[in-house]
Amino acid sequence: MRARAFIAAVGCVSSLVACSARPLGGVEQSSPAAPAAPAEWEPLFAPLPSGSAEDKPDLWAIWGSSLDDIYAVGQTALHSTDAGSSWSTVNIPGHVGQAGVWGSSREHVFTVGCVICQYHTDDGGQTWTKTKGFFLSRARVWGSGPGDVWSTGSRLLVHKTANGDWEERFDLDPIPSIHTLGIWGTGPDDIYVVGFEGVIYHGTAGGTVWTRQESGTTAGLWGIWGSPDARLLVVVGARTIKEEGAVVLLSSDRGSHWTEVPVPTDNGLMDVWGNDSEIYAVGVKGTVLRSTDQGRTWSNSPSGTSKRLFGVWGAEGQVFVVGADTTLLKLRR
Repeated sequence: MRARAFIAAVGCVSSLVACSARPLGGVEQSSPAAPAAPAEWEPLFAPLPSGSAEDKPDLWAIWGSSLDDIYAVGQTALHSTDAGSSWSTVNIPGHVGQAGVWGSSREHVFTVGCVICQYHTDDGGQTWTKTKGFFLSRARVWGSGPGDVWSTGSRLLVHKTANGDWEERFDLDPIPSIHTLGIWGTGPDDIYVVGFEGVIYHGTAGGTVWTRQESGTTAGLWGIWGSPDARLLVVVGARTIKEEGAVVLLSSDRGSHWTEVPVPTDNGLMDVWGNDSEIYAVGVKGTVLRSTDQGRTWSNSPSGTSKRLFGVWGAEGQVFVVGADTTLLKLRR
């Protein structure tokens, strides 16, 4: 049994411009606000499950092994083989909602979500098998390879070992004391977990040793992304349980020190993804932020939607975002 890759993609929103004019008669009035900046993101068509036209299912995460193998999961599961131009529904028996997706290759993909509902495919999505494990609705999944896969959710981590077993790791002190959310890493000895109350933990020694890093915040931290060598780490979140107040934390020394950087929004952020040239963060009210200087400064990238955006991922210069009501967006290039 092997692992699967994770996904993530991110974007931005821009500001409205207002102007004033002095009409005849000398009375100064505010003119109507200028039109919103054109959307930088293209909406993609996604098929809806039967009977869901009025109640569109949410999409919570996205990942792909390549542009011709992309998964978007949530209250439904979708797959694209043509860089998002078209999507088909994935038949996962007993599917009741998947909050995370990751794979080690095209053949081996994991989705994780609600209680006792982790699924695995080892034939490129042709068939899916429910595997033993305990997962909750806000779970995310990441792995370093076929025999080393981790999932977050509630006050625990769940680990798939080399022999194929899933273990509920309540014994990892101090992980059980917090609700784990985002997870990312470079390998089995370099894993980062973020969660509520501003917690950031670094896992080493195959995930048997966990050290808390000082984040400097008590915000809920939802997502994390890093460069291949972990020299650059970016964490995003929200200050309140209502997902208000954007938080972006930056580290350039593998998490030894974290700095909060200003962002042009007060909307909570849910996920982050990047590459060598740009980083995207997505969140509530259609918020998409973009950084082109390794996270030091951020600008809005108009998404064209006010829906909550949950996940972001990209490859080969393309970036995708998923969100509420089957929202699927692709960055215009």
